[in-house]
Amino acid sequence: MYGQSALSQRENEFQNLRIQVEQLRREAFLSRKKISACSEDLARFCQEKRSDDPLLGKIPNANNPYRDRGMSCLLL
Repeated sequence: MYGQSALSQRENEFQNLRIQVEQLRREAFLSRKKISACSEDLARFCQEKRSDDPLLGKIPNANNPYRDRGMSCLLL
């Protein structure tokens, strides 16, 4: 009825479908949260950690490796 390559192709398709079904079964048991609640949690977390982020806050001059030290290079 089917040639060897057609049978092999059907077996591959069946195996792929089996993998997809297993993945869907695993995902069915994941807990879900509303986006509105998650976005509020994320915004609150960002506000709480704002002071610890060196890219948002100003770096003190004593710790800033890129500050102008007042020395200049003169080419003679």
